[in-house]
Amino acid sequence: MTFTEHYAARCGAKGERPMEWLQEIAVVTGMTVDAAYQWGIGCRTPNPAAQRFIAEALGESIEELFPNNKKTRQ
Repeated sequence: MTFTEHYAARCGAKGERPMEWLQEIAVVTGMTVDAAYQWGIGCRTPNPAAQRFIAEALGESIEELFPNNKKTRQ
């Protein structure tokens, strides 16, 4: 499951932001809730260090969470 799919799965029926989950992602990455939201909707991609923290927190691989990473970013 990609990170954007994780985000979508946590949105309510009306598409509400999953604020508690976004706050958890922000804490583990040391970034803002807004940054986590932008990653969740696919507007931006987290940096490699943040990807590693997210993968550890969600128990999934970076490759599965962020399949569109360019080889040069690894």
